[in-house]
Formats: sequence, structure tokens, C-alpha cells
Amino acid sequence: MTDRASDGSTIAEAADTVPMTAVDAPSSPSLPASVTPSPDSTQGRRAVAERVGALVLREENEKFRRRLLATTRVGIWIWAGFGLLDAFAVLRGEGPWWVFAAARALPIAIGVFAIAQLKRRRDLGTRTLRGIELSLFGIVAICISIRLSLQGAWITPYTSFLTLLLMTHGMLLGSHWRRSLVPVLAMTASVPLTFGVASLILPEVGALVGEAETWSIFFTFYAPVVGAALISLVAGHSVYQLRAQVSEAKSLGRYRLRRRIARGGMGEIWKAFHAGLQRDVAVKLMQPRLGQDDIAVRRFEREVRTLAELTHPNIVRVFDYGATDAGVWYYAMELLEAKDLTEVIAAEGPMEPARALRLVTQAAEALGEAHARGIVHRDVKPSNLLLVRSGASREFVKLIDFGIAAESGADLTLTATGMIVGTPGYIAPEVITGGEASPAADVYALGMVLYVMLTGTEPFDGGTPNEIIRAALAAPPGPPSAARPGITESVDRLVMRCLARDPAARFADGEELATGLRRVRASLGR
Repeated sequence: MTDRASDGSTIAEAADTVPMTAVDAPSSPSLPASVTPSPDSTQGRRAVAERVGALVLREENEKFRRRLLATTRVGIWIWAGFGLLDAFAVLRGEGPWWVFAAARALPIAIGVFAIAQLKRRRDLGTRTLRGIELSLFGIVAICISIRLSLQGAWITPYTSFLTLLLMTHGMLLGSHWRRSLVPVLAMTASVPLTFGVASLILPEVGALVGEAETWSIFFTFYAPVVGAALISLVAGHSVYQLRAQVSEAKSLGRYRLRRRIARGGMGEIWKAFHAGLQRDVAVKLMQPRLGQDDIAVRRFEREVRTLAELTHPNIVRVFDYGATDAGVWYYAMELLEAKDLTEVIAAEGPMEPARALRLVTQAAEALGEAHARGIVHRDVKPSNLLLVRSGASREFVKLIDFGIAAESGADLTLTATGMIVGTPGYIAPEVITGGEASPAADVYALGMVLYVMLTGTEPFDGGTPNEIIRAALAAPPGPPSAARPGITESVDRLVMRCLARDPAARFADGEELATGLRRVRASLGR
């Protein structure tokens, strides 16, 4: 099983191995002391709280930025569409055309500018975002109020547009009522303020100020606006609370689940924020439908224990694990922004031998640690090797997905039920025919990975999984140089030793393979 992020990056995911019963798992898991901040002083605790608060505020601002961006995009088109009403108003002689044109164009111009800012900068502060919000909704409210003034002291159905604007604000930008109070009051106050300014500028409006009937009509039309303002505050606050409840529901103890980034057969991977670590991590959750399956639970526990035991830098790290009161099993691991080798080869083509040997050496060393502890990965393939780039030129691999791994003497019913376990094309011949999945089987799979890295093709590619398996049993693949001329004889010999039919003829385990790889690299001067 391989879990992949929807945005193209691959999230470090891992494994299924090592027996551990449900009773052994801590109900309130704690982080190792080496990774848990423990400020002793009041000042230290305050500093941590301030940093966490700043991170939470930044996250809230980012969510508000996205909502404001989406609202502005939709709003521009709606506002432009109502331009037809201006044409009818001008034809009826309700005011000069240039006033209507300016009132229609100004919000659109401000909206386009706001979209550019919201797209270009993702680190906008609270004040800036609120300023953009107030500018957008405030200028639209003023333009609507100008339209009302031109149509004769509020005796017009166009007051409903201001009501619609207030309702839109509450439903689409739902925030805490305190944060919404200023823009809602500004929109509501735009009506009497514009009316007052219009009475000073336009004699026909000023003449109506002293008439009691004018105020009666004004309040009749203004009442729905006030009502819409109250509804906007209440509805906006309700939406805000609903989002908070959803966010709370997406929390797992100390982890705030941000978004799901991958899904596999055993569970889901979520990007999550850990306040104590002050960093994003990847959290793997067991699928709810598997939560009551004892074998699935044991398999999931084995996965996490396997990863916790393996400390090699080329194997994904686990920080924490446990189960919630609701019975949801999870573990937290490092979040890797990387691409797997399948994606890299598809994008870049075959690798130069020196680069391929260097990366496979790292993978072999990682397997060597697992093999030394009696653990066989059983699903080594390009998509389970992540290429992580650090700096301008440094790159290294991370071995992931021990989901079907097994240890010596482990209960193999946890990883298979009478079926061949692994990925066709990378399963060793002895495993296909029912033999033991030994470290030599991982060596075969990693040798096949190296073949693909060197040539850009799989020797048994094409056809159904059964056809690939039959082809792999029928005859061994040719040397890499047959598919890509120029590969040296020493590299050919190393790959073909990994792919030997007889497990005893291969390198015994990952560490022996890593030694062989280093020798070949030395002979090539790399």
C-alpha cells in the first residue's frame, strides 16, 4: 500500500509489523522527552503559549484569506451583472450615467486589486485582512446607498440589495460577532450617512429632510436593513461556531487535523499541527471500519512499533502513537514534502549510474537496520522510496510503508490470508512460489528498483499482475546494459546478483548489499 498526497507531494507513511496487543498501547500517549519542549519557568511557558497562539492566529488568518478571496471573486461577477439595472435607471432619467458607471466600476476595481493582494501574499496580518474586508463591503454599501439617494429618498426596492449584501457577509465570511461588528455597522451606517451627505449636496433630497412622511418611509425601508445586520451577526457567529466545532471534531488529542492528504488500505494520512512540537506532522489514522477488527488493530500496532524501533535516518521517524477514547488508533510521524522515485523517473527519465547507486545505497543501509532486527519490508518498490531534496544539491531517500512487513516468527496471518503479498514485478521468485520472505527477498526488490532507476523501464512491465508474475517466473531479466547501453559491467554484475533466482546467490541482506554498492561506487570513482 502506498499513500499519496493529492497535491503531488508524498507524505511519509509507514508500516505494519511487530506484535503488540491493544492492552499494551497507552491510552494517553506521551511524546519522548527528547522531542517534547519542557519550559521550566513561567516566562518559558508564556513564551511557548505566545508562539502557539501566533501559529493558531496565522492559521485562522489563512483560512479567512481563502474565504475572502473566494467571496470577492464571486462578488465581482454578481456586481458586474447588476450593471443592466444601471442602464435602465439612466434611460428612466434617475440620474447622470457617469455616477452609475462610477458606482459600478469602483467596487470592481477595488475587488480586482484585493484579489491580486490576497493571491500574491499569504502572510497577511489580521489588520490587513480586516481592512480589505471593510474596504470591499464598505464601498459596495456606499455605492448602493448612492443609488438609493438618486432614486428619491429611499422610496425604492433597491434597499433589498443592501440587505442581500449583509446576509452574504454573514454566511460566507462567518466570524466571531466581535470581529464582524465593525464591517456590519459600517454597512448599516452607510444608509443614513449617505442620506445625510446627499441631503447636503442634492437640493431635492435636502428638501425632504424636514418632512415627517420622508422619515416614515425611510424607517420603513431601513428596518429590513437593520434586521439583516442583526441576522448577519448572528448567522456569521453561528457559522463561526460551526467551523470551530468541525475543527474540534477534527482534533485528535494534542493534534489539530488540518486536511486529509492521503488514503490507503489501512488508513488515512492527515496533515496535523502539534502545539507542543510547534510543527506540522503527518498523522496516520486506522480506518474506522477496521477499528474493531482485532487482526487489523494488531497489524496497525505492529506497524507503529516497527517504525518506533527503527531509527535509521533513511527511514521515516515516528513521534507518537496511541488510541483515542473513541477507539481510533493513530500515530504521528514526520511530514515529508517529497516525490517518490516513480514520479522522479517519470519526470526526469533514467538516472545516471552514480546518482542511482548513491540513492540505492541509502535505501540498502535503511533495510540493513530493519534486517538486523529481524524485520523484512516485503514491499520495496520505487513508490515506497521518497526522494527528499535538502538545499541546492543534497538529496536523500526515505524508506516508507512497512505496512506488510513481517518479523522472524511473526504471525503471518496479520499480513496475508493465503495470498501473495507485495507488488508484482518486485516480488522475489521464491515468495511467488510460496517460500519464505527473507531479507534476500528485499534485496531482490531493491535490485529491481535499481534496474528501473538505471533504465527507466521495468523488465516485466505490461499486462495484468498475473501476467507480470508469470513473466518473472519464466526467465530472469537481462542486464541493465541491454536496455540502456553504457552501463558498466560492474553495475550489471551487482544488479544481476540482486536478481538471482536462488536467494542464496544474492546479497544476504541490506547491509551486505550496501557494502557491495559502496565497492562498485568506489570502482567507478564515486
